[in-house]
Amino acid sequence: MKLLLKIVIGLVALFALLAIVGFFLPREVQMQRTVTVNATPASIFEEVNRFENFNKWSPWAQIDPNTEYEYSGPKEGIGAKMAWTSDHPDVGSGSQEIVESIPNQKVTNKLIFEGFEPSFASIIIDGKEDGTSEVTWTFDGDMGSNPIGRYFGLFMEEMLGPSYDEGLENLKKMVESKPKIQTEIERTTVESFPFISISDYVANDPVLISTKMAQHFGTLIQYAQQNNLETTNYPIAIWSDYSEEGMTMQCALPTANELTIDHKDISVGNSYAGPVLKVVYKGDYADMMSTYNDIDIYMAANGFTMSANPWEEYVTDPTTETDTANWITVIYYPYAEAGA
Repeated sequence: MKLLLKIVIGLVALFALLAIVGFFLPREVQMQRTVTVNATPASIFEEVNRFENFNKWSPWAQIDPNTEYEYSGPKEGIGAKMAWTSDHPDVGSGSQEIVESIPNQKVTNKLIFEGFEPSFASIIIDGKEDGTSEVTWTFDGDMGSNPIGRYFGLFMEEMLGPSYDEGLENLKKMVESKPKIQTEIERTTVESFPFISISDYVANDPVLISTKMAQHFGTLIQYAQQNNLETTNYPIAIWSDYSEEGMTMQCALPTANELTIDHKDISVGNSYAGPVLKVVYKGDYADMMSTYNDIDIYMAANGFTMSANPWEEYVTDPTTETDTANWITVIYYPYAEAGA
């Protein structure tokens, strides 16, 4: 009995010592893994900025095919949320929410796991001059005040590190297998605005298009000045009715308010509102075709369809900037996702 009592006392003393030591262990746990991806930051960002893409490369997605997922909030960016429920001990239940989203640079998720304090995981994208990107996946965890949790934190590197390595390799393979495009394309959402415009059918002749565009914008600007109309942004051209022979060009000036127009050639309207692909193009208008080809490739690769007529916003006035290499044009391409 004395021996048994000594063993019990020894075990109690050991557990007490471990508990005391546990209080002095680090509460915060940090780790990270990095991989180099042969792709642009934009191509990577679009995959990590929405949870519906997460399971395409997640290291945990295939562990339990019966895991139930629920998505809420916006489809991408800040506020997007994914919750999951699984009976598998390596998956469990929890949720993630995007709390920081810097286009083509960084996405930070807030992680909630049952029984633990909130943690944070970030994907940091660093584009390189050679066209590659360095992708770093970080984890910042709070083990709480429980000493057992702090002991658990000592093994976080060994437990989580291999999964991070696997996930980054999956992401690398997925992104590098996407069709290669040279254009940086941003997904965003635009609001509607009123405008005055002149529509005209034009043949596929760059000189004719340029001539008619200058004529119509001249008429619109003159009308706005004579009638003290407040314009609010750069001139735009909305394109529609494409064919091999030509297309309809709608030259427009955004205005501060909706108007009633008394002019035989000028009409009023409101622009499209919703998701768009946005491209900032720099160079001569005549060389834009490759950019539009990249947009078409991007649309097909992501299963998108055009939901409204695209438009171009002319940031640079060619009458004051004669060097075409400095001309800036912003292209907006409305799209809809499959099944939307």
